[in-house]
Amino acid sequence: MIQQSAGAGGQPRAIPGEKSDEESVATAIRNAMEYRPGRPVAREGLQVKTVLPRWSATTRVVARPENAIVRIEFSRSGRVIMAEFVKHDGKVGTGYKDVDGPLLDAVYRWTAKGKDLEALLGTDPDATLCVVIRFYMRS
Repeated sequence: MIQQSAGAGGQPRAIPGEKSDEESVATAIRNAMEYRPGRPVAREGLQVKTVLPRWSATTRVVARPENAIVRIEFSRSGRVIMAEFVKHDGKVGTGYKDVDGPLLDAVYRWTAKGKDLEALLGTDPDATLCVVIRFYMRS
């Protein structure tokens, strides 16, 4: 699911009397891209260069993280300007702070390219491309 939004501080610009695309999280989750560690993230019009999270040895042994959903906003240059966990099934994140922190840190180092970002070039300088990605933490 792609949402284009623009505005100061990442706030969506809505047309009076219409709901903003930013309010469609449930739909976005159903259409989320997928990330499995060690595999590429891509779909038609967008390729994402990922960086693997780095967890401590203790976290890797002890934690049993749940799958998570992350909403990411890319700038026109392809850099991540915002990443946050999306609530799903009553949970936010993987269930482990020691997993969530490094996971978001890695996402902030991701970059993207493709037709969808190129389409933003003639728009507002604050325009962003929003994607929702389901992180599979277990195989």
